[in-house]
This record gives sequence, structure tokens and C-alpha cells, in this order.
Amino acid sequence: MNSADIGQTGVRSAQAWRTAIKARKDADRIQTKGAAWDDLLEAHRLWLKMGCASNQFAARVVLYTLKEHQATLIHSFPLLQAVQIDPSSTQCLTAFGSHLESLATLVPKLEPVAAICFLIKCLCDRPNASAATASSANDFHLALADIEYHLNSQLRRPFQGDAPQRFLRFAMRINNELFKTSTLRALPYFRGTPLVQSRGTGKTRMLLQLGHMAPLLYICGKVVVFLAAWFETLAADLEKETAVEGKFKYLEQLNEYGNPDIKQGRQTFFKHVFKTAWSKLPNAERLSTHQEIFEAHLKQPFFDLSKQLKQVQHHCRDKVNDPPQTPVPPVFVAVDECVDLPDDALLCLQHAWNYMLQLELRHPNQLACFWLVLLSTNSDVSSLCESNRHHRASGVASTLRHAAPRPLPTFVATGFDVLCDEHTSLDSAAQVVDLNFIRLYGRPLWASLPRSELDFWLTARQRLLGADNYDGSDQQCFSILASRLALCFVPVRSDSAAFFGQQLSFSRNVVDRHMRMLTHVDAQGVLHLESPTEPVLAIAASLTMLPTPDEIAEGRKSSVQLDTKKYRSMLHTLLSLFLPSSGIDLFRDTEEELMARIVWMAAWDAVKLLELRQLDNQRAHSSGTPSSSPNGDIRLASHARSLRQPVALKRIPAEMVQLDQAEQDRVDERIDGVCKEASTRYDPGTDVQAWTHFTHFEVLNNELTQISPEFLWHCWKRGVALQMKASQHGIDGIIPIFIGNLDHKFLSQQQAGTSTSTLAGTSPSNSVSTDIIAACQMTYVAWEAKYQKRALNNTKLTNEPLLAGPELLDLPGGAQALTKRDLLTLVTDLAASERKPSARTIINTGSVSIWIRGITQTDKYPCLDHLGIRDIFVALLETVQDRETHLDTDQQTAGERCRLSADAHYC
Repeated sequence: MNSADIGQTGVRSAQAWRTAIKARKDADRIQTKGAAWDDLLEAHRLWLKMGCASNQFAARVVLYTLKEHQATLIHSFPLLQAVQIDPSSTQCLTAFGSHLESLATLVPKLEPVAAICFLIKCLCDRPNASAATASSANDFHLALADIEYHLNSQLRRPFQGDAPQRFLRFAMRINNELFKTSTLRALPYFRGTPLVQSRGTGKTRMLLQLGHMAPLLYICGKVVVFLAAWFETLAADLEKETAVEGKFKYLEQLNEYGNPDIKQGRQTFFKHVFKTAWSKLPNAERLSTHQEIFEAHLKQPFFDLSKQLKQVQHHCRDKVNDPPQTPVPPVFVAVDECVDLPDDALLCLQHAWNYMLQLELRHPNQLACFWLVLLSTNSDVSSLCESNRHHRASGVASTLRHAAPRPLPTFVATGFDVLCDEHTSLDSAAQVVDLNFIRLYGRPLWASLPRSELDFWLTARQRLLGADNYDGSDQQCFSILASRLALCFVPVRSDSAAFFGQQLSFSRNVVDRHMRMLTHVDAQGVLHLESPTEPVLAIAASLTMLPTPDEIAEGRKSSVQLDTKKYRSMLHTLLSLFLPSSGIDLFRDTEEELMARIVWMAAWDAVKLLELRQLDNQRAHSSGTPSSSPNGDIRLASHARSLRQPVALKRIPAEMVQLDQAEQDRVDERIDGVCKEASTRYDPGTDVQAWTHFTHFEVLNNELTQISPEFLWHCWKRGVALQMKASQHGIDGIIPIFIGNLDHKFLSQQQAGTSTSTLAGTSPSNSVSTDIIAACQMTYVAWEAKYQKRALNNTKLTNEPLLAGPELLDLPGGAQALTKRDLLTLVTDLAASERKPSARTIINTGSVSIWIRGITQTDKYPCLDHLGIRDIFVALLETVQDRETHLDTDQQTAGERCRLSADAHYC
């Protein structure tokens, strides 16, 4: 491969986001057993030990390995056959070094196999390209500059929330309780904190923000000689600063990763560190034990750096005006993505920190407290705080602990909605589908992704699945359904070591690869998880559950309903794997709520499936955009936009029940009456309808006696439907409803049904928040789910005001809400005998309750037939019913099965 070929592939490698995603997909699909991958992984490990170097020596090591096994790799990467790999060419080595540099700087978090796939894809991208022109080289540098600018701008966004302060207090409290004042004989192996959470939750930004409050050394440490060189170089640089403020400022600048003006200085610093580390390596390799290496290389730099940083510690305490008796903050040493280190390097790092702990205990007045922060998206870091019971059960000898040590607590509370002040008010209800707004809800990752809608949804779906496509795995199925239904994984206690390991593996995988949130790690090393309320993940889950454009087109051509196969398979997995048997004590009174959430999700999805099929028909009859177009990714982006569009309210009950005309008229009259009242707030002739917008569910942790229209708007624009706390009286959940015109701008207080003076006193009209105007057009539909063979009392359906939900609070300025309570109430009496569905007015509320008894007849829940899942849903209900029967007669010990909680409050 000549330099022209490599230069041209560099243009493609500049699209690092897409290349990294494809590399992860390749890593999931290919087989990595055999000599070829053993050698490649060893080459990658050596490259890590060289500090992710991009020089010719590093390039030669990797290229020789690729050339040696090229014939084997061609089976997984056919395009590699057209690539001529020449490790003897200087130009080739230089150009390949640029790929290594991209790997080190643009995609530092790729796992080893994915990192190798990334390099192979760089080689394969354009094997037959002509020589790179000046123009293409310029395009390459412009693309790199654009990516660097984007990364810098995201790192420098203001951090919201108090996670850094909470982490600082957490570390200081643990240090005091476990080390300074502890009377325990068995201490943790070292001072430190695993900081674990799923991808994109702001862990790195939180740690960098911590550097403004306490001394922070932020690295990806490799081996002890690097650690020693780092300490030695930093101590020497800090000694040059005579004022303590200058020392702290120097540390802050080293951690300003989003500042291009400081980049050169940081690169110079670490080049010096690497050079010093290389000079120490030969001597270190001659020493036989860790203790000898630490004494020879780490001890003196540790003392020197402590001398400099003890001044900085007192400066950080005094800067916030803490009393003199307040403990100084520790020196935080953050190792990002520590599980990506080779096993021996991570073990060496932990041994080094134990050595430093022993020195600190012997010289408390001379040495600063160095607090190790093992930062990772990978929950394997939690192994640092697992009990010895698990290690013995799994046959793993613990070399990192004393006998019966005290486990290290894991910090997971990095904060979540840290972009709250970046949320921009919507100009109209139609803007809820705008990706620029959706990306601001949830974890910071979404706001950092490329703004291209196509790239965004490909990335979001890949992050949810942990792979390119849905493969039916238990982890994928759980993560998809959990993103829509707010499910939690609740581990079952068992004495079986094999079962304990199986549950632990499942928990780790869904955190590491499928964006689940880790809530805490208990003393036994069990991971407790929940599913975050994120529109992006919910829409990505919908994209997976519902058929792709190609699947819909195939179903249309074959006249066979094949496009709901995935939907059925996911619910079948829920039935066969996750739902409890009679031997598991699942929380009572939650089963029917879960079943009702599934029905509501199915009603929404049935409407969306019809819309997607209509979109396919439009493409099929359009000569300009044939349905068989090869650009399926573009059609996927179109699907994503369709899935997040609001739906007219009347279409949802129609998927839940088919009423007689008289009953249907009562429901329509209720909806139309409220719409007519809301229409007086618009210009004459404006189309005003009731709109739903719920892509996923969330579970409330508090009971509600009243609810504000502002909260309903907050939920509606995010696509959130709610399940109430289990102890809530009257109803089980609410679906927020917007009454108005989606395209109408929120410009006039007339839409709020009140005057300027009433709503905002003497303020001008344009000073009123558009969110307040939108909230004035909100109400909700309530739902109540029952699963008892004895049906509800008919009198209760018409005489119980609580069945109409909590009261709506008055609007700003005292104006009344659109409805006193809810608009409608849907009562799903799932286990009752089949009866004709009915609609009744609830007295003193104006609300209408729709009563649905039974499940098997086709006039109940037609959405189940439209999705082809009625038999699966009935089986789900029978499973729950069988369990209820067993629990009434025999309370057994929890069995060896996974279980789901339908109420996140209990997790």
C-alpha cells in the first residue's frame, strides 16, 4: 500500500464517528478466536503500553501483524484483499501512524477488538483510490478541525448540577470513615472510588469540573514507570511555580481538554512524561517484585509531588471559606476507562495505590492523600467492591484484598439531566419532533452527537442495542422494552454460584452495552439497575420493535404479515425469561400495571405501524422515491421522525376498544366539548384537536393529590406517560394531552384563556414564557388497571371522583384549567369475565370512564391483533394469574430466575 492510498483513506478516517460505530459493529459480528486475533490483540496491548504512540515503530508493529495474518482477516474483511500492506515503506508507516493518532485521540474508548477493526477499516476504506490531491488533503484537515472543534465545544459546555460537589463530599466521607477514624482491622486495599455509570452520562465532564474544586490529576495510567514519571515531571513543574495559586492554576490548565490554546502545552508535558517513563523502563524490568519497583521509582516522586500538592490542598479548602478545622480535599487521580487497560496494568495500578496507602499511613504529616478514581462505563469496575463470597463461588482468587476486607463503595450518582438550562422553550407544539430539542433531554451524550439526523439515529440505535442489528439476545430484549416501559432489573437472591454469576453478567452487559443506569452496588456485589426516562432511547427502541422500511416493503409485496415478527419475539422473551414464576415474591399489585402499560404501548405502536405502512405505500407509488431504494438509512431517519409525531387522541382509544355508537358518541362529545372550549383561544376557523405524545413511560415515586398543567406540558413535550406510585388511590397512571393546534405559534396569551394583566400583571405579552402558554392547553387521560376475576362495581365507575384522577391546579394568574380533573378514564378490567364495553360519565367531574372487561374478544384491544400479539399477551396474563393462584396457597422461597419490577420505586 503506497502513501497515496493511505492518504486517500485518511479522508474517510476523518469521519471518525461513523468509522468508530462501524468498527464496534464489526467487533460484535466477527469471530476473534485463533492465532491471528491473539497476535493482533497482543500488538494492540503493546501499543497501549507505548502510550498510544503514533510513531513509525508503533506503526511497524501493528502493520507487520496485519500483514502476517492478512489472508485470515480477509474472511471477515473482504476489502482487505485489495490492500497492499508494506511495513518497510517509510511513507506507508507515516501514513498509518495518522490512523493510530486518530484511534488515540478521536475514538479513545474503543475496546481492543473494535480498535483493531477501526484500523482495518481505515485500510479498507478506499483501497484503489488515486493519489490524494492537495484538495483532498485540505478536506481531510478541515474535517479533522471540524471534529476537534465539535469535541472541544462539548467538553467546554457549562456543567449543570451538583454532582462534582457531591462526589467530593462522598470521597471525603469515605476517607474519614474507612481510613482516618475506622477501628476495623481489615481496610480496603487502597484509597479510591470506582465511578461507574453507563455511557454518555457526563462522568468525564464531572471529573474535569471537580478539578476546579480540588487537586486533580487526570490520565489514562498504564504501568508504574509511567506513574512515577508523571509524578516526577509534575512535581518538577509545580516547584517552578512559587505561589500556591500558580500551582493550582497549572493543574487546572492540564485538565482543560476543550481549550485548544492549552493543547500544545499539555502535549509537551506528556511527551516529557513518556520520555522519562521510557528511560526508567529498562531498570524496572530488571527488578523482580512490585515492592522493589515501587521503592526504586515511585517512592521519591510520590514524596516530591505530595510536598507540592499539600499546599494546593489547603488552598482549595481556603478558597471556599471552609473553617480551618475542615479536612482538606484529597488529591484525586482519575484514570478514565480503566477497564480498557491490560489486566497486568490495572493490577499494577492497584498494587501501586496500596503501596502509597501504606506510605501515607506511616508518614501522615508528609504525604498527601492520593484518592484513586477508577472511571468507567464498564461495570466490571464494580468487582473492586464485590464480596469475597462471589470470588470464592466463582473460583477466582482475590489477590487485591486482605482477609475479609471492607469493600470500596461505588459512586454512581453522576447526575443525569445536567443540561436543564440548555433546554429552549418550544415555539409551537409541532416542534416536539425537532431533533434539536429531543437531543437535549436525557444524558449529555445526545447533545454531543453529530447533528445529522441520519447519523444521530444510527448511533442512538447502536448504543441501545450494543450492536448493528437486533439479534434477539436477552440483554437487547430487556433494554428495548425497559426503554419504553420503565422496567427495572431486580436480582433474585440465590445460593447458587453459577446463578449469581449469570445474573451479574447480565447486569454488567446491560449497563456496559445497552445504556441502563446503575443505581447502586450492594455489599454482596449485586448491581441494581433502572431504565432512564430518555426520549432518544425510547425512539431508538421503537425503531427496533417496529419493522424497518425494508421489512414493511417485503410484507407488502408478499401479502403476509411478517413485519411484526420482532414485536412478538420480544414479548415472548418477556414471558419466557423475565416474568416470575409462582415461586418468586414479586411486589403485589404491580402485575396489572405492567400489563396495562404494555397495552398502552401497543395502542400507540399500532397507530404508528399503520402510519409507517402508509409511508411505504406512498414511496411505492412515487417514481422519485421507490420503496426499494438502496438508501435504507435515509428511510430509517424518516421512520424515526414519524415515530415521534403526536397522534390525535381519538385514534388511541380506538385501538383499545370498539364501543357501540351511543357509547362512542358520549366519548366523542366529551373530547369535542373540551376542544371547542379551547378553540375560543384561537382565531376563528383554527383546527383544534386533542393530541397524545407518549413514546415511553416513567414511574412516579410520590402520590399526587393535585397536578399542575406545567408538569403535564413538561411530560408531553418529552413523550412521557406516567404510572402513579403503587399506593396512589383512584388511578394507576396518566397520559398527558395537549388541546390545540400543533402548528400554531405560542405568541398570544389568548391561547392561555386569560388577559395579559391576569397572566403576567403589568408585564408585556412577549415576556410570558411560551412554556406557560403551552401549559394552559394541557389536560390528561387517566387509566386504571385491575386484574381480579371479580369485576369492578358499576357504581364506583360513576360515583367515585378519584377515578377521574387528581385535580388540575389553577393556571398562573388564577385562570381555571381546561378540565377540573381528567378528560377521560380508561378502566382495564383484564381478568373479569367478558362483557360489553361501556362509557359512563363520572358525576361532579365531567369526565367519562370507558370500562373494558375481558381480553379475548376482538372488540377489546384491537391493537393486539394489528400487531399480531394477542395470543402472547393472553399468555402473559395467564402467567400472572397462575402466579397469583400459587401465592394465595403457598409462599415459597425465591427461585432461580430473573425478575422485573413494574414499579421503579422499589428498586
